[in-house]
Amino acid sequence: MNLQLVNQELFNGITCDVWRNDNHEIFMTTEQLAQCIGYQTRYGITKLVQKNKYLKNWTNVKYLDTK
Repeated sequence: MNLQLVNQELFNGITCDVWRNDNHEIFMTTEQLAQCIGYQTRYGITKLVQKNKYLKNWTNVKYLDTK
């Protein structure tokens, strides 16, 4: 998967990187998302999605190669 950094903004004092793939899908790391909304770790996001099943329609996990 090829990702391109398309935006970098400050949100609640956290620098957020927004990435886009060749299909124009938008990605953000779970760690940055968690920090932006005040969670201590990314596991807070995981728990949020588990408790609110409808969120699974807008989330997915992608494991990316960092080469």
